[in-house]
Amino acid sequence: MILVAHEKLRQTAASLLTAAGLPDHHAEAAAAGLIRADLRGVETHGVSNMLRNYLQWLEDGSLNPRPKLRTAWSLGGLEAVDSDRGLGLAIMPEIVEKTVARAAESGIAATAVLNGRHAGMLAHHALLAAEKGMIGICLTATSARVVPTWGREPRLGTNPIAIAAPMTDGRYLAFDAATSMVAGNRVTTALRTGAKLPRGSIVYDTGATNDGPTEASRDYLRRLAPLGGLADEASHKGYGLAVLVELLCGTLFDDGGLPERPPGGATHFMCVIAPPAGERPSMIASVTRLAEYLTATPPAEGRERVLYPGQLEAEEEVRRRAGGVPLHPEVYRWISGACEKYGVEVPAPLAAPVQAHEAGVGP
Repeated sequence: MILVAHEKLRQTAASLLTAAGLPDHHAEAAAAGLIRADLRGVETHGVSNMLRNYLQWLEDGSLNPRPKLRTAWSLGGLEAVDSDRGLGLAIMPEIVEKTVARAAESGIAATAVLNGRHAGMLAHHALLAAEKGMIGICLTATSARVVPTWGREPRLGTNPIAIAAPMTDGRYLAFDAATSMVAGNRVTTALRTGAKLPRGSIVYDTGATNDGPTEASRDYLRRLAPLGGLADEASHKGYGLAVLVELLCGTLFDDGGLPERPPGGATHFMCVIAPPAGERPSMIASVTRLAEYLTATPPAEGRERVLYPGQLEAEEEVRRRAGGVPLHPEVYRWISGACEKYGVEVPAPLAAPVQAHEAGVGP
């Protein structure tokens, strides 16, 4: 793995996105989201995977580089916005900011972002609300690539759910996960690194899932199993959660939904819960007590500790801010080629390459 300073990598990502057509403020916002993912060890949604996709989508017109956001309708704390095919990762910080402002007045507010595109790591947006002392909930309904329980064709997106709440000392309880067995980008990562996928993550033509670790196949990139994997185990839970996300993001707002949603298309739902300002310290203390109660759980045999959601990512962020973001050699070569193509300075490595486990990352 090749180590690159996170700030330099952010500048490079922003410069590439600007060169590809994004306005400066959108490029900066998207780059910040990409680097937050890489810092937290979520390479599936960082520079390694998504930057090349964003550049490709800008080139082929899948993304509108200069969207004109339009409020479709508004009622009380609920608002629906047409994002004009804009890059979700670039425009969602603005959506979060406005939703936070409305929640501060009413206690809760939500915004549906219709006609959207990829929003990156959803925890980024939930954390933006948590940084304001509020609770952030972010959902995304994507194009179909998940096969329903007992099915054999994709009908739902990976439909991730992210929730973040503030704790004391600048910490956050943060959960972010797809409702599929594996995120689609994890398949892309497996293709690049040779990593194996978990049992029950891929649905074959017959409707059966893989019965053991297997190498990812491009043929099944759009044929993922719901969270739970096998139909006779718990896939109905992931299936149901995916339907819930589809309802809240798309169906309730008549966004056209599935199957009309194009590949790469997405609808987002951002909800912010804001207790009165005077009550927020009490809420933050309560969230902290919950996390401490969880981490005080006696660990299972062979395990050193129990973590609260988001703790591992926060610890990884501390390490990577100090020691650099590890990039797979293939990723670094691609970034170097993209920089040459767009006339952007190549980010210099911090040190000699290291083994993946030494950088805190793995398959």
